[in-house]
Amino acid sequence: MATRTGEEINVSKLSEVVEENRATLDTYLDNLTRLSLIIRLGSWTPGEGRRETKDTKYHFADTGKAFALRHFNERSFAAGQRNSTALGGLLESFVLGELTQVQPLLEQECRLYNWQNAEGREIDTLAESPDNFVGLAVKESTSVSCGDFRHLK
Repeated sequence: MATRTGEEINVSKLSEVVEENRATLDTYLDNLTRLSLIIRLGSWTPGEGRRETKDTKYHFADTGKAFALRHFNERSFAAGQRNSTALGGLLESFVLGELTQVQPLLEQECRLYNWQNAEGREIDTLAESPDNFVGLAVKESTSVSCGDFRHLK
């Protein structure tokens, strides 16, 4: 899970990769979620009934542990060495972890989702409360451009 943090997980394919049956893997994922080791981020859809089952992303809750499990260190992300895909997923998981921690302190309940449409447009995290709807884009880059936020429009 540390290598797939911040990614949409197809549990059937993952069960083939790790050579474990689907039911056992579902139990493992459920236990990891209940132990707050991973965060399950359902997909936002207009119909609330499908949100928790479609296109679920999994995030490692403690990105420090994810770094350690992947044997990353300060040199892993030095200029010319950096794996931007890995860092992007870890950074997205870090931001989600921080948002999850502050949720109990909010004045209004807020639910968190991810979103992706059929054309591949994606928003990393959507925060929905009764009065607000906020999209968050998390990008690993040395510079930021307007194009980085095109899916928020």
